[in-house]
Amino acid sequence: MAAPLFLLAPPRSYTSLINAMIGQHPQAYGLPELMLFNVERLKDLWRKVSEDIGGDSSRRHGLLRTVAELYAGEQTCDAVTMAQHWAAARENRSSSDVFRELVEKIAPLIAVEKSPAYTISMKRLYRISETFPDARFLHLVRHPIAQCRSVMN
Repeated sequence: MAAPLFLLAPPRSYTSLINAMIGQHPQAYGLPELMLFNVERLKDLWRKVSEDIGGDSSRRHGLLRTVAELYAGEQTCDAVTMAQHWAAARENRSSSDVFRELVEKIAPLIAVEKSPAYTISMKRLYRISETFPDARFLHLVRHPIAQCRSVMN
């Protein structure tokens, strides 16, 4: 299993663009924002455990889209329903175990993930490091003035 690559950057720092670019490499698989390391257990993605990880839909869309694509080969309503059942069957598993399962599913490709909320909590970064001691990190920065203007707009 290839060590994943995590893009670390605050929101509005072009992580989606960089993730899409790197994810196009034939040895990589670009994932949407899974937000798995924001929570300890998978079921916590369905509960508001903190103010910084977005609303209900944004907490789980990336995971459901990923599971639908990996296990059904498409992101139709039926595939997303299947993904919800997949997640329900794993609700008591740790988020680390779920992420590891997804990485194993796409092996030998390198998982590339970019959940900006990982950068605001050392606990989340430690969770990544404990799960993947050989993980790679790409830290993106943006000029603070442009960053603030983007967030304010």
